[in-house]
Amino acid sequence: MHLPGRRQAHACHCLYRGRRGSYQWHSFYKTCAGCSAKFWRRTKLSELNTAKESKMDVKMMVQPTPNPYAKKIIVNYDVKTVGKITFSNPEDCAHIPLAKALFELKSVTQVHFFENAITITVDGSISWDDVLEEGRRLIKALLPNHEAEFLSPDEKRRTEMSPELQQIEAILDRTIRPALQGDGGDLQVLSLEGNYLTIRYEGACGTCPSSVTGTLSAMQNILRAEFNPEIEIIPLQEEEAAN
Repeated sequence: MHLPGRRQAHACHCLYRGRRGSYQWHSFYKTCAGCSAKFWRRTKLSELNTAKESKMDVKMMVQPTPNPYAKKIIVNYDVKTVGKITFSNPEDCAHIPLAKALFELKSVTQVHFFENAITITVDGSISWDDVLEEGRRLIKALLPNHEAEFLSPDEKRRTEMSPELQQIEAILDRTIRPALQGDGGDLQVLSLEGNYLTIRYEGACGTCPSSVTGTLSAMQNILRAEFNPEIEIIPLQEEEAAN
């Protein structure tokens, strides 16, 4: 049992001191010891079943990301129990009512699920206030019945990757992905041909200017140090990756 005032170690989106941060538990939310930001406590699987049966109120906290066209919404339910997934159009998520409904919002161009976070990317044609007002209503209505235990095509694809790509994925999981996921984004490794690694940014990173500058440079330096000193990374835009 977790009591108010007890300290528990959990993953922190701010990467406190480059590692997992610790949280101070207070009733239903937690405070990161590294950045003092408050996050809604993720519901445990045993509590999740109870929550669905009792229709527990959905709690949300909206956070900005480095990308002005993307917002991360932290909720008190899991939206993706294992891994992450990015939807770029409503056809991709026709079997997931929550994601499909979010695409019905004006201006929404991408939806990203990771653990207990939903990242929404927009085209900027209408104000964030209008998007979030309707988005909150949809999430509150659909989240209690959302099934978070599903595998994405990328997760299935990982099991069929070459040993070289699996090694690259392991390096990125350990070094780059935690920071991207903390900002509501991620990346997908598409292919390795010779010294050329092709990737695609997801979530908030998909349209973020820093993803093609600082993030790309850091990732390339890490892979050159730990995998191949001559590797070159080619980031594809959303429309290029779809073709």
